[in-house]
Amino acid sequence: MDSAEVRAGWNNIQLEAENSVVEKGYSHLNIVYHGTLGQGHYTAYFLPMNYDEQKKYPTLVWLNGLNQVDPSVFLEHDYFERMRIELSDYIIIVPSFRGQALVYRNKKYCSDGFFGDAYDGAATDGLRALNLGKKLYPIDESRIAVAGQSRGGTVALLMAARDSMIRTVVDITGPVDFYDKRSYYRYGKQFKYQFLSQSKNLKTIRHKMIASSPIYFLEDYKHPILIVYGKSDRVVPIENAEKLILKLKGRDYFEAKLLNRGHDIRATKIIFDWLKIHNN
Repeated sequence: MDSAEVRAGWNNIQLEAENSVVEKGYSHLNIVYHGTLGQGHYTAYFLPMNYDEQKKYPTLVWLNGLNQVDPSVFLEHDYFERMRIELSDYIIIVPSFRGQALVYRNKKYCSDGFFGDAYDGAATDGLRALNLGKKLYPIDESRIAVAGQSRGGTVALLMAARDSMIRTVVDITGPVDFYDKRSYYRYGKQFKYQFLSQSKNLKTIRHKMIASSPIYFLEDYKHPILIVYGKSDRVVPIENAEKLILKLKGRDYFEAKLLNRGHDIRATKIIFDWLKIHNN
């Protein structure tokens, strides 16, 4: 099993929605239901402050982290409000990954699928949400960014490996190598749930581990990349950043910021300032 075999498998995954409908529409936000291969998903599309259907807009796909206690994305969180203010001319796409829910005004919009397929499967969900967004809204396809924290950072790197149209990538404290044998002990119950909780043969398990590990798909990256990690992170150790730096150093589009922080890094200003420069 190697990365080339994983890439070949990615090429056979259907990314186009078979149907879609605006489940709930507001002046600044549409929550859209879309189905692919019998599974339904919900995606939130935040629209720019002065939205004009005749204009083309830069776009950010924000990819949420992994919370196994409460797998929900609260769209009224002040983080999204700050994001909309700082990136006021952006369309912002927030997918709910499989087995996860978007929450808005006390209503839950739950997506189908196995919650444990939280990296490779989530990257597929993110690409489907992005592809649908291109059909529904006037997205400037030359200015598409993907970004996320923790699991979301991993998914951002995986999406960029699979879609060369993505312009810029921001990874905040994302795990990068689940095929490293230390991951079994490092991520504990979460690792076992994601990769070992279903009856699969060893080849299939290895395939999923590699497909969930962006460290194996960086060679052909042509995207500007920002990574942000905490030196005191006990959840996703700093060695994840060190692996990325070893692979990507010397490329003029790569920037790493190692902060004196733990795992919960928002780094809001760093991200927004960087996107305003590199996604234009």
